Amino acid sequence: MVELGMTIAVNFYANFILIF
Repeated sequence: MVELGMTIAVNFYANFILIF
Protein backbone atom coordinates (compact mmCIF):
# COMPACT_ATOMS: atom_id res chain seq x y z
CA MET A 1 0.00 0.00 0.00
CA VAL A 2 2.91 2.33 0.70
CA GLU A 3 4.23 1.91 -2.85
CA LEU A 4 0.81 2.78 -4.27
CA GLY A 5 0.67 5.91 -2.12
CA MET A 6 4.15 6.95 -3.26
CA THR A 7 3.21 6.39 -6.91
CA ILE A 8 0.10 8.54 -6.53
CA ALA A 9 2.13 11.26 -4.78
CA VAL A 10 4.77 11.25 -7.55
CA ASN A 11 2.05 11.33 -10.21
CA PHE A 12 0.38 14.27 -8.49
CA TYR A 13 3.71 16.13 -8.23
CA ALA A 14 4.51 15.39 -11.91
CA ASN A 15 1.08 16.72 -12.94
CA PHE A 16 1.67 19.86 -10.87
CA ILE A 17 5.01 20.48 -12.62
CA LEU A 18 3.49 19.64 -16.02
CA ILE A 19 0.80 22.32 -15.54
CA PHE A 20 3.54 24.92 -14.93
